[in-house]
Amino acid sequence: VVKIWDSVSAFIESHMKQSKGIIIPGFGTFSFIHKRIDVGNNKFLLLQRPVFAISEKFAQTHGLKFTCYAVNGSIPVHPLNYSSIQTNTTYKRDQVEQCVKHVLQVFNRSIAGQRNVEFTFSHIGKLHIRNGKVKMKFFKDFISAVDENAGKHIIENMCNRPYTCDSVMSDRDGARPSTSSNVVLPRSALLSVPEVKAGGCFSHNS
Repeated sequence: VVKIWDSVSAFIESHMKQSKGIIIPGFGTFSFIHKRIDVGNNKFLLLQRPVFAISEKFAQTHGLKFTCYAVNGSIPVHPLNYSSIQTNTTYKRDQVEQCVKHVLQVFNRSIAGQRNVEFTFSHIGKLHIRNGKVKMKFFKDFISAVDENAGKHIIENMCNRPYTCDSVMSDRDGARPSTSSNVVLPRSALLSVPEVKAGGCFSHNS
């Protein structure tokens, strides 16, 4: 499960480094918002800040509080491509799709049970659902990677604003699971997922 989800994260990361968004149906969308900041001498810098917009239908179903983003319509948004993700794993396409759906089902059940969730996307960041509030925290290295020219300014701008200062975290902090989270994904999904055998089929542990 973890290896497959790492490949899902790598797929998202690769597209966002190309200024492309990714939508995970029924879950949410990774994309960008644009912001112009004054850097002095009548010069402005256009920042492209990564955001995660949780599915409004999902949030409303579970009564979650979330931030609405004015996502730039010029940014292309693509769905997960299971065939592409599969090429970076030793598993079949259908196994990858089944694994992704299973992890999202565990996420859904956890939220329905009003549990705090920490959902890690390798090299991207962590999605926190805590006390009914949605917060995506991106790793500093990822923010710098998706906008090499303005990454430093984006991080400074986010850290200096009260509503976004907690949307940035270091990779070192990201390596430690939060003690306040009841469910840590994708690892928690291992507790109920059928065993995946490379090149074979799903089979339940005996």
